[in-house]
Amino acid sequence: MAKRPKRTSVASLSKFGVPHKSRNKTVLNPVLRGMKGLFSRHPWLCIGGFVSFLAVCSSAAHPFGTPKRFDARRPAVEDLKIPPEVAALLRRSCTDCHSNQTVWPWYSYVAPVSWLVERDVAKGRNRLNFSDWNQYSLKQREKFFSDIASAVKNQEMPLSQYTLVHRRAKLSEEEKDAVYVWARLERRKLRTISAGK
Repeated sequence: MAKRPKRTSVASLSKFGVPHKSRNKTVLNPVLRGMKGLFSRHPWLCIGGFVSFLAVCSSAAHPFGTPKRFDARRPAVEDLKIPPEVAALLRRSCTDCHSNQTVWPWYSYVAPVSWLVERDVAKGRNRLNFSDWNQYSLKQREKFFSDIASAVKNQEMPLSQYTLVHRRAKLSEEEKDAVYVWARLERRKLRTISAGK
């Protein structure tokens, strides 16, 4: 016959640091009462703490990939054959979304705002990336110049949500005209090259 295990009393278990159910209750009650009191007196403090905790945890999640990787081998706008005054305008108003030389502000590291910023940058780079300019065909470049000219003329670019936060990125009428004229001129040059081939 098998031996029955020896029954251990509750008192002997508590000697070895194993808490008893009723003992647990007495220890947790003051903690729970304190938390309930804190929440009832300062609900916004508790909610703010919870939201901060979520923001810190979610800043590690990036639903749009990792656009913040910097690749120094890719050319910057300064490396392209662009007049210096137009290059300065593009750097100020376009390259944060349309190149790999993005300057990431502090809020681009805090979710969920970081997700919106990363989404806009990813969409911008997919549409046109000045860092990939040398890899585009003549036809693609011609189309990009046409798109740049019409987007600037129709005030579609830079995006209004971008200029709301980055006031310096807003283009004056003269600056819009400078970018427009440059893009149209470059497009004509490319058309001439394409026609000669």
